[in-house]
Order: sequence, then C-alpha cells, then structure tokens
Amino acid sequence: MYFLEVRPYANVTATYTAELTARKELANQPSGPYGIYRPSAGTPGDYVMSTLSENDAYQTYPTITEHPEKQGTEVWYGRLSGTSMASPVLCGISTLVYDAYYQNHGEFPDPIDVVKLVEATANDARTSHNAWNIGSGFADATTAVKRAESGDLATFDETSLAVDGEVTEPVFHAQGTRADDGSTFTAGQTNQVDITLDEATEIATVRDEIPWDWQVVGGDDHVVYTDDGHRYVEFTMDANEGDTLSYFIEAPSGAGATGQYEFGSVEAAPADGAGAFITITGTETNTVVGESS
Repeated sequence: MYFLEVRPYANVTATYTAELTARKELANQPSGPYGIYRPSAGTPGDYVMSTLSENDAYQTYPTITEHPEKQGTEVWYGRLSGTSMASPVLCGISTLVYDAYYQNHGEFPDPIDVVKLVEATANDARTSHNAWNIGSGFADATTAVKRAESGDLATFDETSLAVDGEVTEPVFHAQGTRADDGSTFTAGQTNQVDITLDEATEIATVRDEIPWDWQVVGGDDHVVYTDDGHRYVEFTMDANEGDTLSYFIEAPSGAGATGQYEFGSVEAAPADGAGAFITITGTETNTVVGESS
C-alpha cells in the first residue's frame, strides 16, 4: 500500500495511469533497483546529538526504541539515528580536508579530489561492511586531513571497496573478563572487582559502569565520573593486553538499599584518544541485603 498526493501547482485536469512491476528478489543481494551508484564512505549515525525542537515528535524517539537513557535533557537538543545524522559528519570531514589543503597550498582542491581522498583513506573495518552499504568503508578523518596538509591527494586506483565478510584494515579491537568477590553483599561490604584486558590491538584505557549507590573506596589509579546519565570508574593508567586492573567498591547501607544492582559493561578505548569506547564484557547483577533485612 502506498499513498499519492496531488500537488496543487496548477488548476488542470488530467488522467494518470500507474504501472505495477514485480521482481523476484535475489538471495543475499541488496534490494533493487540496481544501478552504478554506491555510498562514498560511512560515518557515525547512531544516536547522534543534534539540534531538535522541544516540540518535535522525534523527542520521543529514544523512548519509542526503548533507550530513554540516550535522550538528552537539554531543551532544543535530542538524539537521532540514520543517514540524516551520518551525512553531516562526512560533510564535516570533507570541510576539514578542504581547509587543510587550502591553508598549506593556497588553493582549494577540486571536489573530486576530496571524494577520492576520503574514499582512499577509509577503512573496511567491519565484517558487515560491503560496497552497497558503506562504499569504501568507514571514514578516517585524521588520515584524510594529514594527507591534505601534505598535498598527497589520492587517485582512483587507491580506493578499495568494502568487501562483505573481509576486514582489510583492522581498527581497535579488545576483549576482556571481569571477576569479583561474589554476587550477594551485606550493607557496607566491600567488593573487589578485577578487570583483565585479555585481548587488545593497542594500549587501551579501561572503564567500568557502576551503580549509583555504590562508592568506590580504593584500587588502581582511577577517576569516577558521570557521562550522559551513566556513572563510570575509569582507570587513569594505560592497560596492555594481559593486564589486570582492580578497584574496590562499597555496597550501600540501609533497608532501602536492599535490591539488585547492575555492573558493566566494561569498556575500552585506544589510550591515545583516537577512538571511541567499545564494550569488552557483559553486565553483572549483584544483590545487596540491607541492614534491616
């Protein structure tokens, strides 16, 4: 079912016909119609914060998708997902390329040179990437700008399209495990949490999401902070593959504190700041028995 709207551009009377065409879907192929076009490169588009009217219906978007914690609390701002949010990121990267080239060479590059440079420096970074959903891969702003600064513009033959099921240039990857003193705690009892970075392609920064009512009371060098409605303990020392980092956290007191509390997920990010945090463990639920129970 679809709907047609008559556009009142002119007062005319006409007869229209519509022709229906059926096509058999091909297995493991993108939906048609087919053409020679493809995306240039991909950029982040998941729950991106942007300007948004406080009366806009999309203010309820994260709630509809069962992620109310993703929604911003500031008036005129909200999070949305999709190509409408990813496209401005790629536009921003292209602008940086233009500016970097101009400041170092006194003239702007041709638009096609910017396209070629962004595509040539993109990474085929996920096994689900392919030519028809991300083109040449995930855009790398830092590399593209550095090449523009040096005048090292790309050629068409440098672009490699993303290939489904193959990763040509790995990005930051890490896996970890967590262990603690148990799953049930009395009020005021201290829980030691040990986080091991089992795998990491480079030196990493590690953090763990912690419940609001628990208090971190010791451990390896760390900071405790809140980010977008979540509370974290983040280690200030860099972690190498195989390292174990620990912190001590005290369970809340009082009968009202009785209940279940979720820890995690543990996340890791490149220590040099050139990448976002990724999840490396699952969550863990601990139970607290208050002093009056």
